[in-house]
Amino acid sequence: MKTKLLTLLMLPFLFMACQKTELTSYEENNKDAGTTKVVKVKDFNYCGDPLVATLTNSDETVVVGTVTVGNDENSLYVTYELTGDYWIDDAALYVGPADDVPGTLYGNGTGSFSPWNFPYKYFPWNPVQTKTFVVDLSTLEDCFLVVAYAYVQDVSTGDYYFIFGKNNNKTPGFYFDYCKQSCEEPTCETAFAYGYDLAHCFSEYGFNNWGWTNGELTPGTYDFELWAGAGQCDLSKGTLVGTLNIDYDGSIATVTYSMDAGFTLDETHLYIGNEPLPKKKNGQYTVAPGQYPYKHDDLNGVSSDTYVVDGLLGDIYVIGHAVACGIYPENSAGL
Repeated sequence: MKTKLLTLLMLPFLFMACQKTELTSYEENNKDAGTTKVVKVKDFNYCGDPLVATLTNSDETVVVGTVTVGNDENSLYVTYELTGDYWIDDAALYVGPADDVPGTLYGNGTGSFSPWNFPYKYFPWNPVQTKTFVVDLSTLEDCFLVVAYAYVQDVSTGDYYFIFGKNNNKTPGFYFDYCKQSCEEPTCETAFAYGYDLAHCFSEYGFNNWGWTNGELTPGTYDFELWAGAGQCDLSKGTLVGTLNIDYDGSIATVTYSMDAGFTLDETHLYIGNEPLPKKKNGQYTVAPGQYPYKHDDLNGVSSDTYVVDGLLGDIYVIGHAVACGIYPENSAGL
């Protein structure tokens, strides 16, 4: 077993987090010309979006592959995948709080480390191109720090490199944050804009449906909350999912839906007019979103949506409806 102490001036692949206590790996060996190619024997069904970082040396002159970090309901997976003539001679993984990393972190995205003091190490009998560390997810906080290191050889030249995962979003910086991805399937609920003192529940007009019309609005700029699942217009039953911004100059209104993190838009429906509620063709008032004059269907998970409505005059009322999708609390009232 080789013993190496590596002190880097550049910070490796890193995330914010907690301690891990269990580690396994999935691999099988195919011996070929003195090397061992490791192929994955399990396809990982990641929850949410895994993070992919470049595997490179500290001065970024050599790129050998990628490292992917993701999780399912039970485990965290950190997978090294090398390409071409690059092979892993050995690897080490740190998983734990930033304060406990073996070495020093600097605020500018650099650091010095001793990878062979990392809690998880891998010494293959022969070099490999793929390696997955698997960590018990129950040992982790919601967000955590990972440092992924490998000692890599180029079999075509015989050169060796100290390699770390590179955070592509920071310069310099071989680090970024990783947070557990939720494994819950998103659900969609109806949402309405709530204009505080300007909000009037539909029940005030004799309707059983919940939701608000907001007005009267004089020319100006307004920021309203977007609430989902607030049955009977009771905010304690609902979930705040975003905002509705209205910029009205007396003749043109620009209305923008903006969703909070974790929520997206599937549909939006908008009413703007001088009366509190829209009317059906028969002249009767309605609060059904399908009857609103402006609509965007099949938005397919966007985080914002904008309408520009002209031809307006005087004070107006606005009803902003949306179908908002995301992970809702268990006590959400639903549609």
